[in-house]
Amino acid sequence: MAFCEDPALTYLNRLGYNVVRLPRVGLLPLEVLGCEGGRPPEPLGSLPTVWQSTIAAPPVTSGDVATINGKSTSNIKIGFGLKILEGLLGAMGAAVPQVDLAYSRARSIKFEFKDPEIRKIDPLVVGNFLAQGDLNTSNPFVRHYMLSEDTQAFVVTEVLLSMAIRVTALDESEAAAKIDVKAISDGLGANVQVQATSGVEGDLLYRGKQALAFGYKAHEIVYSGKRWDVRRVEPSEETALFGDEERSLAEAVLFEGRGFLGPASRRL
Repeated sequence: MAFCEDPALTYLNRLGYNVVRLPRVGLLPLEVLGCEGGRPPEPLGSLPTVWQSTIAAPPVTSGDVATINGKSTSNIKIGFGLKILEGLLGAMGAAVPQVDLAYSRARSIKFEFKDPEIRKIDPLVVGNFLAQGDLNTSNPFVRHYMLSEDTQAFVVTEVLLSMAIRVTALDESEAAAKIDVKAISDGLGANVQVQATSGVEGDLLYRGKQALAFGYKAHEIVYSGKRWDVRRVEPSEETALFGDEERSLAEAVLFEGRGFLGPASRRL
């Protein structure tokens, strides 16, 4: 079965991150994600709650924002781009996130995270924590997601957060497109502010009131029969973290007949 790539699920991949389809607070390094039956992953809780280690859980540190600061996504066709933008504005708390009429003259848009934050725990540090302990196999969720052949479990090692998104709208010639800023501002409500970032039309900055997780990096935890191993999750369409309300559509359209990491992925 052929699939058409959805930029809403991949727009951060070229920056090295898996997409958090519905940005949120609370997603942090050491979060465990579970996946079964080809369905999108879901957060299960923090790793230290199920991993009995002789050493303390490692602290979360700040990452190097130079890897993301000032970098933008590729140009995304307006239909997909507005789908992404409206999802971001909704996560920020916009009263009316629909902005398609204001962007009627645009043919593509691109995104840039302003003042990004990176929260991470180095994979080697996570490895030390894992090496000094073992699973609490009396926990039924542990047995289901980490010991079953039909499920997968992943530990988040890095999260990309931001309070503000710069959105550049382009016309057919890839020149700046004129945007109705007032129409956007009138519909956003008190939780989201919008302003022009420069004298260039179509270059707007949307700012919320709290930092949201937009992207993540993770490693799969696998048991080989003799020991625990890890494997990096490559950013792709299949690794987008979904919200519950989108799961049924994702199962029907994007994940039919495929596992979370695709058919090439197999347990060790």
